[in-house]
Amino acid sequence: MSIASQLWKKHYNIDGQVARHLSPMEQNIVSPMFKDAHTKIFKKLMDFTLEAGPGLIAGIAVFKWSNEEFHRLAHEHRP
Repeated sequence: MSIASQLWKKHYNIDGQVARHLSPMEQNIVSPMFKDAHTKIFKKLMDFTLEAGPGLIAGIAVFKWSNEEFHRLAHEHRP
């Protein structure tokens, strides 16, 4: 008798019946979320930086340039 036929003899169909349940102490719900949290956070930050970074940098550069130009023009008439 082969091993496969021995295993299939022990199998029986349960049709939705709960054969075994896990107690709350056996369930590992939270720790898989934090197992590689630093990798997930770094990836999200890099994705955000690559997507929004050029626009933010351009916006900040235009803001700084316009302030400097405004102050230069405002004080240009003074001796």
